[in-house]
Amino acid sequence: MQEHVSAIKNFVRRSATTAAATVVSGTVSVAVVLVVVFAVSALSTSCRKTPPPVRVESVAVSPAEMTLLPGESDQATARVEPADADDKSVVWSSDDSSVATVSSTGLVKAVAPGATAIRVTANDGGKTTRLNVTVRDPRVRVTSVALDKSTSIMTVGDSDRLAATVEPEDATDKTVSWSSSDERIATVSEGLVTAHAPGRVTITATTADGGKTAECTVAVYSADPPVDGKVTVLQQATEGAGIDIVLMGDGFSDKTISDGTYAAAMKDAAEHFFSEEPYLSHRRMFNVWAVDVISGGSVFDGSTALGCTLASGGVTTIEGNDSRCMEYAYKAVGDFDRMDNTVIVVMVNSPTWHGTCYMYYPAGYPNVAPGNDCGEGLSVSYFAAGRNTNELRQLLVHESNGHGFPKLGDEYWYDNDSSPTNEEIATLIRYKAWGWAKNIDLTSDPAEVKWAAFLADPRYAREGLGVYEGGYYNGRGVWRSTEESIMRYNRGGFNAPSREAIYYRIHRLAFGAEWRYDYETFVRWDLARAGTSVSAAGAAADTAAGTAARSVSRTNGDSGGFGSVEGSEGSGDVGAEDEAGMGVLSPMPHTPPVVVPRSWRDAFGK
Repeated sequence: MQEHVSAIKNFVRRSATTAAATVVSGTVSVAVVLVVVFAVSALSTSCRKTPPPVRVESVAVSPAEMTLLPGESDQATARVEPADADDKSVVWSSDDSSVATVSSTGLVKAVAPGATAIRVTANDGGKTTRLNVTVRDPRVRVTSVALDKSTSIMTVGDSDRLAATVEPEDATDKTVSWSSSDERIATVSEGLVTAHAPGRVTITATTADGGKTAECTVAVYSADPPVDGKVTVLQQATEGAGIDIVLMGDGFSDKTISDGTYAAAMKDAAEHFFSEEPYLSHRRMFNVWAVDVISGGSVFDGSTALGCTLASGGVTTIEGNDSRCMEYAYKAVGDFDRMDNTVIVVMVNSPTWHGTCYMYYPAGYPNVAPGNDCGEGLSVSYFAAGRNTNELRQLLVHESNGHGFPKLGDEYWYDNDSSPTNEEIATLIRYKAWGWAKNIDLTSDPAEVKWAAFLADPRYAREGLGVYEGGYYNGRGVWRSTEESIMRYNRGGFNAPSREAIYYRIHRLAFGAEWRYDYETFVRWDLARAGTSVSAAGAAADTAAGTAARSVSRTNGDSGGFGSVEGSEGSGDVGAEDEAGMGVLSPMPHTPPVVVPRSWRDAFGK
């Protein structure tokens, strides 16, 4: 401002000098007047203040909401306040251009069904607002589908048509696809169901629009009357000589065989048998058969086909007619020499907790050939179907996979203060010469126990291995390798010594006496398959971080478990301390396997 005033003063002085000269000459010219007017005007202009800019205070959009169909357009209008804002320009944008787009002038175009927001933002100050855009689906969507029947009974070879009704009636896409839960039992095409084999199957109709479903349960019966003793091959070994497993059931009627219930139970049993390592990885080395056994009822008082009886009063023993089981098994195996190491697995059709394994001396006893150290001998494992799948699996795996195949010993006991008698010690030593009970030992010396190699191997440090007192029905004088295992609490998987024993027996039976065991080969296989069993996750959780590996210890306060050897029965229930200490457990078997002191040939009369 001061500079302007100074400039004007200088201009006035120069102009005044000129004007003075003019006046002196006696003439007052117009120039004088103009000079004065200009000076006054310039001074007035330079003293006036510049007004501040008008800023945007808000922005609004109209309409506030739009509903369109795909392909439609509508114009949105932005209004900036105040009306005399210097910069009223705005920018348009879409939150989801896959639903709707917007042009630089606010033209909104619907793309696909959905919802999004169109935003308008003032360039001056960034004030923003939104309009909500809904793009409607032009189709009438499916809300449900129903079948004309929810159950169907069929005979092998028959066909039955199912009709599907899609709602609402004016739905745009009423397409339905069909599927069968087991095409071995029944197939379906455009709603036409064709029965192929006895069993139960679920037929499902699914809408293309929305994936709505409806189901029909189909029971397929055999067209022929059931045949007692019919053999079904469930799998054949593809490697090695083949290890023979024969499945059968007791207390199953002819109807359960005709409607496929029996076949499904046998298949379930086979899957449970191969749910644990090392069985899971070596399944290809096994022959598995199922034999149909027809009973007149399911009252287990000795009158069923296999003569099973279930103990009462808290005792979980099952007694059966082993010779009948051997007769049925021979229908499948068909070779007396192969029967010497056959595992007979018997599911008893009872929703209870019972199980007992009968283990026979090796063939040729008492002249057992030296070197037969892989758990020689036929076995018959009886177990109840239990109240649920978990109980069934636990009973089967303990009796058949634990006792029946490798002849493992139980890892729990009845009396905390009991010790094995001299006779029991001598018997256990004889069993060990046959490769039985490799998971327990009579010494507490970590350098001498059967699993000493694992204790010295740092690769097994996380398994909680040690030398723990208590097992084989005695609280003292017998040692095991882990606190938890299938052979103690029916959970937690097989421990390392047990896995080794099972692995050893599988390979000896598959490849014969010329096969040679190698510790490193086993360890590489074993560690590579950690976590593959059904119980593996539980085993990892049950192995406490604070467990001291390679220690000699004893757990006090435990009770329960299997009890005795040479056919005697044990008794007793799960102790309160066990239930409190272990949380929610399935009932524990508390009668021992029965060791039959003769070979199966002697028992069978062959």
